Amino acid sequence: MGRAWFPVTPFGKPLSVSFGPYSMADGSGATVVVALGDVLKRHGAERGTPGEIPLAPEDVLSGDGSIPLSVSFGKQQINYRSMAFFGRAVPAGEIDVITFRLAGTWEWQHDEPDPTPYTGAPLLLDATGLPMRGLGGSGGFSKDVTGDIHEGQTTVMSWLEPSMDVSRVTIVLSRTKRLVNGDWHVELKPAP
Repeated sequence: MGRAWFPVTPFGKPLSVSFGPYSMADGSGATVVVALGDVLKRHGAERGTPGEIPLAPEDVLSGDGSIPLSVSFGKQQINYRSMAFFGRAVPAGEIDVITFRLAGTWEWQHDEPDPTPYTGAPLLLDATGLPMRGLGGSGGFSKDVTGDIHEGQTTVMSWLEPSMDVSRVTIVLSRTKRLVNGDWHVELKPAP
């Protein structure tokens, strides 16, 4: 929940409040299954090939084909060895990561009271249904050169374990955030 601060208003004087665009949770989650093996083959790439690979609606086996925009593979340095989650320890050193760029601004949601990196949303699942450990991501709205705010994008990055099958990847998402554009002004006056 957002907070607002106002300069001190003299007692008994009106207070003017103005605010512009804001975001609100909207709708339910989504699940999208991407035929990643076919995408890699079409681009002459393989798992771990560096660089961003665009995704098209026809690459989606089920769900909304306009959500996934691209996938990329990379490396990340982990300077610690974490405890095992569900019997799978994260090694120290260089690990493979997979990142999806998605249309829309999606909420980050974790199971409570004991969240783990293998639950919540957004979450990536390999072809066998094994959850990939979430390593981070971002989401937000975009602003153009005129200052107008538009729908944004979300990135989801996960650890890609050596044994994972990425021929098909399922993306599990929570609710989207919808942008409510406007320019509102309210003047509050004390009661007589």
